[in-house]
Amino acid sequence: MSQTNFPILPPSHTVVLDSSAIAQVTYEHPQEILRVEFRDGRVHQYSTVSVGTYLDLLSASSKGAHFNRYIRNQFPQRAVRGPRRPN
Repeated sequence: MSQTNFPILPPSHTVVLDSSAIAQVTYEHPQEILRVEFRDGRVHQYSTVSVGTYLDLLSASSKGAHFNRYIRNQFPQRAVRGPRRPN
């Protein structure tokens, strides 16, 4: 049986994304928690997200489309922060 080898990640790994919808993501490893900060300031936390799912998001050509298809509504989530209020 072959085993997938993933890169070694630090306990907390944050990446700023080139995406019109998502500003940045933070992956908490080994807790398998993905925090997603959207461009409007909202932050949602998703649990039980595998490192493979996280790395797939980072390598997707469209981060927002990948997120909507493979992460949103696929994992337990909670809102951490609502959208920013306009000035």
